[in-house]
Amino acid sequence: MNYLHFLNDNELYTLEKEKDTQKSLYLFRIARYQNVQSMIEIAKLYVSDNNDERSFYWFEKASQMENKYAKYRLAIYYHKGIYVEKDNIQALKLFKESINNISSSLYRIRAIKFLIDICTEFEKDMKTEDISFQICLELAYFENIDPRIYEKLGRYYELGIGTNCNPEEFKKWNKIAANNGRYISMAKYGTILENEGNYEEALQWYKKSNIKYAHCRIANMHEKGFHFNQNFQEAFEIYQNINSGNAKFHLAPYYLNGYCCPIDIKKAFQLYLESGQMDNRLACYKLGEIYENPGEFSDIVEKDLSLSLFWYEKGAPRNADCCHKTGLFYENAPGYEHIVPLDLEKAQFWFKRGFQMGNQNCLTKIYNLTPSSQP
Repeated sequence: MNYLHFLNDNELYTLEKEKDTQKSLYLFRIARYQNVQSMIEIAKLYVSDNNDERSFYWFEKASQMENKYAKYRLAIYYHKGIYVEKDNIQALKLFKESINNISSSLYRIRAIKFLIDICTEFEKDMKTEDISFQICLELAYFENIDPRIYEKLGRYYELGIGTNCNPEEFKKWNKIAANNGRYISMAKYGTILENEGNYEEALQWYKKSNIKYAHCRIANMHEKGFHFNQNFQEAFEIYQNINSGNAKFHLAPYYLNGYCCPIDIKKAFQLYLESGQMDNRLACYKLGEIYENPGEFSDIVEKDLSLSLFWYEKGAPRNADCCHKTGLFYENAPGYEHIVPLDLEKAQFWFKRGFQMGNQNCLTKIYNLTPSSQP
């Protein structure tokens, strides 16, 4: 059977006039035998020539013949928006079709990396976060999978991304990720154990993790008297030596209350501000509170509900209380009117997210906004 109709005019010319070239050989095999490997090889030649149109065309042809490598290469075009409009749904479909059958472990690793990138994009939008969750849940049961998948699943169950918060699943996946070398998960798993009262094992995981967050947790154990004798001075010195949003957040109350140092309200506020700027979710909520009701900070901060909303909304993707407060602003609830235009859809979005993360006040708001629906 003749497959010349697959070739464009330039390729027909090459086939007829440039018979001794590598490209001509591939084109002949395609035209005569519909040879899928030749389609891939000629697509690669077009990649080298920066001809996105024809490289896409031949990868697509090979993909239609169920070649898994071609599906992998085509997925990259959709994921990155090369020649075609960016389409992560189509990229996801192709990556998933290719992942089990790519013979090269290198390309399998790369395909999984792209899937993780897609998950990271999808998890930022409540409309697609459930897809991200389902991708990770499927991949988690593959053999020799990237342990970042386990870490993501733990985070999704912690924050209610694409699913409801589930402390047991949060613990399960963080333990798996920790046992597979993920340092963040080691620290988080240590926190779970600490909250369960298993201080000795928690401390072991913190030391093994050795990241800034883990050192902050050790300082917290000194502060609370968990495993160690209570020692504010030791905690204070540890926090001072860590440049992180978490450390700054925990250091601020020392200056606010004069623990181990003179009272310095301005310094305390500055630490909260720096912590919030480093995306610490607790600091974002604290700053929202301060600008909503300055209280002990009233000598240096004026009430500003616009700034209050800014900080609540900044912390909302990772903090249930921030979600509740943000929802109140968009609902124009009493005391929060006219800071932003009424937007009940956005209010509902944040109340639902807050409820998923465990804020029960959000549940009442969901019923009030949609009395006939269940969260």
